[in-house]
Amino acid sequence: MKKRKFIVLIAALLVISGCKDGKSSEQSSDDWVVYPTQITNGSFEEGIFGWEVGGLGGFNEDDITSLEVLPDGQPSLKVGNSFYAGGTSSLPSFTGTLTSFNFKLDGLGLISLKIGAAKDPTKCYIEFFKVRSDEPLEFTVNNGTEKVTKLTNADFNGTTITSQLIRNVVDLSEHLLEPIYIKVTDNDTKSDYADYSFWNLDDFKVLNTAQEKNDALVERADQLLQFAEEDIDQDPPVEVLRNGGFETGDTSYWKVLSGRAFSGSIISSTSEFYWGNRVYHGEGNYLMDTFADETLVGKMRSEKFSVIDKGDNKSFVSFKLGGAAHTDVYITLNKGKTGEVVGTYRNIGFRDPGIALSLVTYYVDVSAHIGEVLYFTLVDNAAGGPFGALVADDFKVNLSETDVKTGISTLRTWAENLDDVAAKADFIDVYNGGISFPVSGSAPVITLTESGYAYETTLGVMTTSLNRFLKNIVVLDDYTATSELVRNITSVKYNGTPVSNPDLENFELQNGTYLLSVSVKDAYDNEATAEIKLTVKDAVTYSKNITNGNFETGDLTGWTVVDGNVNVDNAISDATTYWMEEIPFNKEGTYFFNGWDACGSEVAGYALRSSTFTLGGSGQISFKMGGRSSRLKVYDESGVELASYYNHKFNSDGALFPLIKNGSRLATMTTYVADLSAYLGANLYIEIVDEVISQDWAVAFFDDIKTYYETTLDFSELSDVVIQNGEEVHIPYEAVLNN
Repeated sequence: MKKRKFIVLIAALLVISGCKDGKSSEQSSDDWVVYPTQITNGSFEEGIFGWEVGGLGGFNEDDITSLEVLPDGQPSLKVGNSFYAGGTSSLPSFTGTLTSFNFKLDGLGLISLKIGAAKDPTKCYIEFFKVRSDEPLEFTVNNGTEKVTKLTNADFNGTTITSQLIRNVVDLSEHLLEPIYIKVTDNDTKSDYADYSFWNLDDFKVLNTAQEKNDALVERADQLLQFAEEDIDQDPPVEVLRNGGFETGDTSYWKVLSGRAFSGSIISSTSEFYWGNRVYHGEGNYLMDTFADETLVGKMRSEKFSVIDKGDNKSFVSFKLGGAAHTDVYITLNKGKTGEVVGTYRNIGFRDPGIALSLVTYYVDVSAHIGEVLYFTLVDNAAGGPFGALVADDFKVNLSETDVKTGISTLRTWAENLDDVAAKADFIDVYNGGISFPVSGSAPVITLTESGYAYETTLGVMTTSLNRFLKNIVVLDDYTATSELVRNITSVKYNGTPVSNPDLENFELQNGTYLLSVSVKDAYDNEATAEIKLTVKDAVTYSKNITNGNFETGDLTGWTVVDGNVNVDNAISDATTYWMEEIPFNKEGTYFFNGWDACGSEVAGYALRSSTFTLGGSGQISFKMGGRSSRLKVYDESGVELASYYNHKFNSDGALFPLIKNGSRLATMTTYVADLSAYLGANLYIEIVDEVISQDWAVAFFDDIKTYYETTLDFSELSDVVIQNGEEVHIPYEAVLNN
């Protein structure tokens, strides 16, 4: 036990006499009681002694610490060696009270103390009571005039002042020489440290002289000045951002709005590498990178800027963004006066692993806001990975249309000549249709078959949607991403005769030949036209197996991209394992569909359609599927969805990682079996889909899609066998769930 000072003996005697906390004395007068004239252990140098803990663990002796720097990166500003720091040992969600020993309010009747955290003033507060009274005393704070009964952390602003200990002075002089005690209350049950649902406390003391009062108030003023929020906005607003590229080597002219994601050491040199040898491709000498801790969340904004006309009533902004694959990580443009969001921009150019943290340049048209004031906000609401953080650089404003077109041309030339082998193909894809640029270019280009059609097929007599065939058209555009092109059927001919007012969604196909005239327009109404040819017969029978269901051609032969953007040249992989843990994919044969290579952006989605097949045999099909967002859909040839299967064995529980034998299922595929016998004899096709979801692991993997079993497959004892860490591991076949 620590050696205590003489005042401890006095306090102990007072406890024996029933005066502790003003609760239990039967005496009607305090005249004979000798109270200490200072607060017992007000700086917690003797642990929790001198304070009584109540409630549900909200105050704990193990929270007494000597930390110089607090968990959120703020300096503690402690006095002496020790102080009370809530949430360091006990959980932030714990609640309770901390009550001082009784003492006589001597000196000037002022109490000085240091407080931090305690974000919610309705649940975290400090009160002062006269001994044997349940009515909190009134007081004023920090030379103010308003009388209150609760002291709260009114200095907390969530950014520059959070957990650090700020000096406060409480004026209780109306109760001079009265015996009182202090009660600290924490009723906040929030569980995250960033909620600051706890108290930091230190240096409770009675002030005896005018000099002590002055020193305390000067200390407070100095602290508030030191941690004041910087006024980053110029009046009038700037027309060129003063630190849009972080070339000051820090975040000058940027302001943290909330959280901790954008605090601390987030500025890196553009010459640094990530993953040991990968290049960021930043601009200038510095960039911003928050990947040091993907669990942190927060927001940070730029200074405000005026949007000016850069010619022909046009004005553009640009920025570079890397990482940020999680849907909860993005950039917004906001109105300067109201904060209203006028645009949200996610990193749809993300490609893993090619340009995972490397920077992609985006251009945004802000012509509609000429004459207004805007600012950028960087948002990270993802409390984890993968890629739940961002790299950013080179924010520019007030660009002309010529600036944008020159910039696009430069980006494309740069990508073509890039010596970064790991990233080159992805950058070429991104800057040539993978993302959109907000300027008018050439008309879209429709890829035609050898016969000169945008798409052609033979099918049976049926009622179907003609619009579904639009998904089979392959289109390239110089500035507009394929997914944003508008496709329409403008007319229909049957055996050469125009069809009047065709019902495109419920069209009856008869024997003969149909020509569908189609139009494809970009965002600027640049148009391309072509025709789709449909040959219709009474009955058409297809192969019982889809083409290249196991991807063993090493490419996407037999598959057509019908939604989203897919890197068709890279989508098929021969990898056996992934990551440094060498986790098996559980592929069949040499090749499989690798969602990481097909589309690096986890926030994006896509779909690929198989060839048509006639369902035979037992009516069962099977397939391998991995990733959280993977889905396999079955349609009849008219386009009616019959079944939709998802990867219900996906499991990202970190406690199981990386062992498949324990149930970890990330990119590792599971073989599923589906019973489609109700559709025997029907002509069907399959779509493999990467759904757009808000969770992590929004990636899809497929392999070994079999559409024919001669007899019923009894798979109750079947399993795939993989080798992990030299051990043979069985992955059982599963009956797939249709939802």
